[in-house]
Amino acid sequence: MNPYALRKMIRDPQAFYGRDQQLNDLYTRLAVTQSCSIVGPRRIGKSSLLYHLSHQFIYSDHLTDASSFVFAFLDLQELDQLGPQDFFLSAVEKLKAAGEGRLQLDPGRDGTLPGFRRFLSRATDDNLRLVLCLDEFEMLARNTNFTSDFFSFLRGLCSNYSLALVTSSQTSLYDLCHQGDLQTSQFWNIFTELPLGLMPPEEASRLILQPSAAQGRPFTEDDARWVLELTGGHPLFTQIACYHLYEARGGAAAPALRAVEENFFTEAQAHYAYTWERLPDRDKEAVAGLLQHPDRPLDAAVQKDLQRSALLPLHLDVPPVLGRGWLRYLAGLGIGGVTATTRETSPKDRATQPKKSSRVRRQPSGIIYQDFDLLFEKKDGGYLARILESPAGTAVQAFTLPFTPLEFENIVLRLGM
Repeated sequence: MNPYALRKMIRDPQAFYGRDQQLNDLYTRLAVTQSCSIVGPRRIGKSSLLYHLSHQFIYSDHLTDASSFVFAFLDLQELDQLGPQDFFLSAVEKLKAAGEGRLQLDPGRDGTLPGFRRFLSRATDDNLRLVLCLDEFEMLARNTNFTSDFFSFLRGLCSNYSLALVTSSQTSLYDLCHQGDLQTSQFWNIFTELPLGLMPPEEASRLILQPSAAQGRPFTEDDARWVLELTGGHPLFTQIACYHLYEARGGAAAPALRAVEENFFTEAQAHYAYTWERLPDRDKEAVAGLLQHPDRPLDAAVQKDLQRSALLPLHLDVPPVLGRGWLRYLAGLGIGGVTATTRETSPKDRATQPKKSSRVRRQPSGIIYQDFDLLFEKKDGGYLARILESPAGTAVQAFTLPFTPLEFENIVLRLGM
């Protein structure tokens, strides 16, 4: 079984890796009933972190008085087109299930706006602290059935009772509360914001190494470095790369990394495109400039945007460097004048190899020649032509020979091959 196959929210605590600092920060704030907002791009692991946070097995190890807490996880996608009554009924049902008998709840009585307030009053008197983990918060903010009055009421509940909220969203609550009918809402200002971006190398290495080791087919440290170079520590891309590397490892002690990267990029390309297409023009221009001049400092606001879009790590102590997957995607768009190739050597070997000179050659006549690498492979009775490196990016095309084997043999003989 491939341990890297999961592409949806992680529910098993044993399958969750990293985010140590974020968990510590969240529990520290929740210990004093401080509401928090997790903000990060699509597929960065917000839902998995939020669900992990709410798991009793996890919060019991982080909170000194864990027995006084009850966490409930709500997927707000389930409330699409519904209203406040459905929100409070869902919250009561989730809290009752999570409380395991500690909460005296009657959904028919307490699952209403006034009933929920009375329930919170009783829970506060009993020294219980409730945490609602609200996933996909945009769904609530953009639902016209939830007006500014609803958010003001929810804000008041957090201020007056032992209730904390932890939301996850792609956009900051400040921005969400300044859209549409919520422009006057001050709901956002009871939250502290926690950005979620690329995983630090040490945490990403655990995600790479530990699942394969648990299956008895461990990756090596060189494997981990190769994956990190490719993905930059993005959890989804890391899962995808490890999945294809694990599959290749099953049939070969030393699989062709070029083929692994091809499979990775085939699956990951749509996710790169989704992120790139939604970047503001100024951020795209900054990325192009970064590729040309990697040592030139970025504008602080642009750097923050790129970190929050998970192109760059949240904490930079070296000049910004994009993962090789991003370099390959951008090269395919012709951005920055760079190409990204896969080499069959290990990361350690590559570090000792001399850097290639520029692949652009200018002749005395003024004509500029640009090299490209072309590979032909046999496949399924035909052939594949792969452009591995070129100024315009990469490409793959299947084809069959336009002549018979005998004609091909005659061509070879005539060429003296």
